Amino acid sequence: EAADAGGGGAAAPLELFVRWQSVGSGALGGLEMACLSAWWTLRRLLSRSPRTLLSGDLGAEREPGPVAWIPGPEEHDDAPPRRPRPLAGPAAVLGAGALLALMAAGVVPETPGFFGAGGLLLTAALLFVRARLRSAAAGAGTLSGMRGLALRASSFRPGRSLAALAMIAFAAFLLVAVESFRKRSHPGEIPAGAGGFLAVTETVFGVPWDPNSPEGRETLGLPDDSPDDPDGFRVRPLRLAGDEDASCLNLYRPDRPRILGVPWELAEENRFPFAAHLAETPEANDNPWRLLWRERAPGEPIPVLGDQNSMTYVLKWPVGETRAYPVGEGGAPVELRLVGTLWDSVFQGELLMAERDLLDRLPAADGYRVFLVDRDPPPRGPAALAEAEAAAASLLAEPLREHGGVSRTARARLAEFHRVENTYLSTFQALGGLGLLLGTLGLVLVLFRNAAERRREWALLAAVGYRRRDFAALGFWENAFVLTAGLGAGALSALLAVFPVLGAREAGGSFGLLALLLAGVLALGLLAGAAAARLAANRPPTPALRAE
Repeated sequence: EAADAGGGGAAAPLELFVRWQSVGSGALGGLEMACLSAWWTLRRLLSRSPRTLLSGDLGAEREPGPVAWIPGPEEHDDAPPRRPRPLAGPAAVLGAGALLALMAAGVVPETPGFFGAGGLLLTAALLFVRARLRSAAAGAGTLSGMRGLALRASSFRPGRSLAALAMIAFAAFLLVAVESFRKRSHPGEIPAGAGGFLAVTETVFGVPWDPNSPEGRETLGLPDDSPDDPDGFRVRPLRLAGDEDASCLNLYRPDRPRILGVPWELAEENRFPFAAHLAETPEANDNPWRLLWRERAPGEPIPVLGDQNSMTYVLKWPVGETRAYPVGEGGAPVELRLVGTLWDSVFQGELLMAERDLLDRLPAADGYRVFLVDRDPPPRGPAALAEAEAAAASLLAEPLREHGGVSRTARARLAEFHRVENTYLSTFQALGGLGLLLGTLGLVLVLFRNAAERRREWALLAAVGYRRRDFAALGFWENAFVLTAGLGAGALSALLAVFPVLGAREAGGSFGLLALLLAGVLALGLLAGAAAARLAANRPPTPALRAE
């Protein structure tokens, strides 16, 4: 029967599976890291003087406090020369720009281009923040009042602030990048991976009649294909060999993936976008489907095409590699060579071969088993598309019922694959959200630690008239600088890295929901920072002033 939705297997929810061996190994690894961190901390403490250890001001010998006076070059003659401006940040930005340009031009593949450009942009952002913290520690800057004091306070321990900022930036980068790759369908548009087809019908048994011939249309009860036909539906029958699904819906790696025989007429229409191919001539570059009909020497492998997702993640079959395809009992394996991959197509479960090669070299069922339905002219608008899809899916449902025919829309077939991909992406987003939460909590702990080490400074500020709400504002702005810098660096780097291909494919998730998530994390972090500073300021200032 006609179906507009995929099977339940693709929409199965994820469930938590816990192995106590994994929990034990994780606990052991955490204990080892804790011991290593304690050893590293004690190793650094051994280099401090006894007076410093007794006073509790562990940073006095190495780094000045944020409000400490630092003489400028004009105040003494033997001032060290000004350091030259570092070039690592600008070089990283230029490298990222070059990678993005090459990726937009199609010279660099999208995956390495994204990771390369994103990594360089994120590195440049972190280097910029590091330089900003150093300049704030030296007293440079244009901010004054509480915001200027908070900026200098964030540079009290720049390593701590930068570590928390980097964790937040990495988590934000992962969240935005993963959401960018989420597959979405747009109402009223046929996805590029559907090749303009409205519905796909598959049968269990081969159909010996060609639905495009007068005899086949009469036998199947299809309307006459004439210029006066108001529907204008066209049916493209395909032969099928093999019996194992090669898409992400199959949990096992197939040994005999399904192979569709593509007729020359369909290949010449060049309906589907390619991700990669081995075309070397101008004709093959214009239409990579012609690689399936390339002249080859006797014994040379048969060229085939496949979907990029299936070839990469299921079969793990790179373009250009040759593999043996088992024919069956008593038959010698057939050598197949992958000469190209389609981008996110409805053929994620099959390989594609020239029809003549399939009939000549592989045992296929008699007749046709897969039927693609489109309409000329294509429908326009959401309502017209939905109506045309329903009519196209029901066109062959009843005539092919006796052959086990099942029809569904091309968009529903793609949605099955996308649900599985989006489930994996949601898993990675959950990990990114956990990293963002840990980074925010780490930032609050950094603020508590800095406040404990700067108790004398805060006591002096309280003695000269600063109130509790001033310390809350100080914690708010100090946390705001680090949080906004981390979130902005990660999100902006990810958006710039995916921008060249963001609108070229049916991708791009719900950025509004993601923006709300990042805004919620920002608000939570700001409130936590203000509360941490307010609690730290509740300590009585008298003991700290006596120590000072």
